[in-house]
Amino acid sequence: MKQIYIIICLCAVVAMSSCRSSKSATTTPSTTSSSNVNIEEIHSNIMLSSKLDSVGALYHSWNDVELPVDLELISPNEFSVSGRATMVKDKSIYISIRVFGFEAANIYINNDSIHATYKMGKIYIADDVRKLLKGYPVNVGDLQNILLGRAFILGDDTIKSANGISVLSKGSTWEVTPKCEIDGVKYYFTFNSIDDSLKLLTVLIKGANPVLCNYNNIADSEIGKVAEELTISANLKQQLKASLKWNIKKAKWNTGATPKWKAPKGYKRVNIEDLLNAFNQKG
Repeated sequence: MKQIYIIICLCAVVAMSSCRSSKSATTTPSTTSSSNVNIEEIHSNIMLSSKLDSVGALYHSWNDVELPVDLELISPNEFSVSGRATMVKDKSIYISIRVFGFEAANIYINNDSIHATYKMGKIYIADDVRKLLKGYPVNVGDLQNILLGRAFILGDDTIKSANGISVLSKGSTWEVTPKCEIDGVKYYFTFNSIDDSLKLLTVLIKGANPVLCNYNNIADSEIGKVAEELTISANLKQQLKASLKWNIKKAKWNTGATPKWKAPKGYKRVNIEDLLNAFNQKG
């Protein structure tokens, strides 16, 4: 059942990273008295804020996209599959996994529900998406931003120097920490200081291990900068590491794609928690 497990596994970790990325310890630039003003620090903050605004300006709007994708589970098991993804901005994510040219499995997520089909096993999932997101207020748009490697504020595409955003220099990198309101959770984006490309999304959860989303091969596209490769690492009940690679060159943007999912006839419906538990037992 690896085709269905890898997509459920990937989406679960991505969902975890985004939903738990909803609080960033509200770290705002510290205020100092007039007698302790550091001119160099002020200049550095201004420069970094300008960098952030420049990054945000490179993110263009889009409506939908269709593109090839390779999915690989690295740990606890190793296997890979290929397929095609269709996303409608802020509305849905559909991934079709294909074997020898035929669809073997699929997964569809919108803001209300998650659906998946494993054709070889004749089973399907139709569940409340809140079970995947663990009750955190994340939407499809946030997941899409994570998958495409675009920095964001939870529930908002706009990323710019504004209220509640901390921008700090870390030598060869610089970090952006948005302001959020959920206790015990912090998330921040790490950018390369040389070319200002997004390198990492880090999610810190009180009492848990960090969730890391590493980005590689930042490419130009019709909608601006996107990451061609995402690697997600999380230590849940066991170490989980998976990668997603987009073929940006073959992406078709804004064609009016509207993917839909319907329950297949003659298939057995299973619970998403049971499927994830089965995956953990196989690990």
